[in-house]
Amino acid sequence: ARRGAGGGVGVAVRHSVDTSLPLLRAFPNLTLVQADLLTPPLRRACFDLVTAIGVLHHLAHPGEGLRTAVSLAKEDSGEVFVWVYSQEGNHWTARAVDPLRTRLCRWPVVQVRRWVASPLSQVIYAGAWTLHHPRLPAWVYRRFPKAEYIHSASRQSRGEIVHMVTDQLIAPTTHYVTRRSLEAWSTAAGASIRRMSHDNGMSWQVHL
Repeated sequence: ARRGAGGGVGVAVRHSVDTSLPLLRAFPNLTLVQADLLTPPLRRACFDLVTAIGVLHHLAHPGEGLRTAVSLAKEDSGEVFVWVYSQEGNHWTARAVDPLRTRLCRWPVVQVRRWVASPLSQVIYAGAWTLHHPRLPAWVYRRFPKAEYIHSASRQSRGEIVHMVTDQLIAPTTHYVTRRSLEAWSTAAGASIRRMSHDNGMSWQVHL
């Protein structure tokens, strides 16, 4: 919307609508629909661009979600952009976070953000700035695990890191997706991959 799009439609589930509506008030050309992400009440093959950023990995069947996203884009000129957590580079994260998630996903989001995500975010933020200090030689921080992630976190605000950590903790379902799975899902959806990149060593960005 900020870049001059003629209009847009977002699809959200349950409480996400209440969270998203205040953010969209500044964009009267955007519409938000509460619906099942796998069966949205939208006309197929009519959108110039379909994005699913941080969405598919929270679905019970991510491959079906990708198929739906592809079906909404125009057949000849439409594009699809997807961002998901990667299995590659996230083995430690999955082992550490999943036990927490199974307990915290039942908590109110406000409590998770205040009592768990905010303190963890402060540790990540402080660690990122310490390890990425201008006087610290690059070869030193690159020897640490998650070096790319640390570099990315050093460019984010505290609020962005809190949001990222909260997302990791509150979703009842989270998949860590392999490159091979994304390739197979894209083929099954009848789409070709224009570009795929491993972002910060912890996620996949895919342009179809």
